[in-house]
Amino acid sequence: MEYWKYLDIDTTELNLLHSKLSLISSAFDSKSFQQPVDLGLTHFLNLPVAQFILVQVQPNSTISIHRDERPNNLCLSLNIPIENCENTVTSFYIYNSDEPPEIKTTIDNKQFKLYKPENCIKVSEYVLNSPVLLRTDILHNVVNNNSTVRRALSVRFSQDPWDLMNSD
Repeated sequence: MEYWKYLDIDTTELNLLHSKLSLISSAFDSKSFQQPVDLGLTHFLNLPVAQFILVQVQPNSTISIHRDERPNNLCLSLNIPIENCENTVTSFYIYNSDEPPEIKTTIDNKQFKLYKPENCIKVSEYVLNSPVLLRTDILHNVVNNNSTVRRALSVRFSQDPWDLMNSD
């Protein structure tokens, strides 16, 4: 099973995203883990986009093991490095326990599940040093070993681009 895949994306496409992000960077909430961003684009890689999300991981920190809850059972996300992504690792896990995960509630009243590391087995990992298509329905977390905030752009498509995941 593939959990993630590096994608070779045309530099022009990536530069477009970077330039649009730089225009709105002053509006970023530096403490928020995930925040939707409006880049004024409806498509990326000729695919319809449901949402762009800025993902920020604080310095020298670990995001808890979780899986993303997405509408319509969508599970693929394209993550693009923006800033300080070197020396950070995204890991994927299999849950190995009968103990139920902890249920938490966000400040906007959405529930999510957290999984204890001791109940998980790491099965794969990558460093976000180039664009990655990943399965967000698989347990995962991010460890930022930098002394600065790690920023990535997550592209959530209207339909999962399985052809990109399955291509060579």
